[in-house]
Amino acid sequence: MKGLKSSTINITSEIKSIDVEVEERVFKDTAKDKVAKEIYMEIQALKSNFDKLITGVQEENKLRT
Repeated sequence: MKGLKSSTINITSEIKSIDVEVEERVFKDTAKDKVAKEIYMEIQALKSNFDKLITGVQEENKLRT
């Protein structure tokens, strides 16, 4: 179980750092480009869903231990 928890934390950390970089690149273009704005909104929705998924995995890990 500790390995699963550690893996979850590591993957979450990696994805969040990638997320910051992607968001910065897309956000710069939202003022000029309608498609970039739509992409940015999709990224925000994906982030929200990812956060819900990770919260669920973390809660499941707590219940198992």
